[in-house]
Amino acid sequence: MCLIYIYTSDVAKAFGVEVSTIYRWVDSGKLPKPIRLGGMRWNRDSFVEWVNSNHPGVILPTANQ
Repeated sequence: MCLIYIYTSDVAKAFGVEVSTIYRWVDSGKLPKPIRLGGMRWNRDSFVEWVNSNHPGVILPTANQ
């Protein structure tokens, strides 16, 4: 099984904000805790599920973008 991760820059682009805003949202608990692998990343499937439940209008980039 190959895990696919979504990067901070992808999350920022999807929400239409700067990367620094994503850092603040993580610190304040507005976004789920990331995995730290040389930077912040999220398991793509888990994050997509969270976004769909909490922010249904947000479109995340597909895995091959």
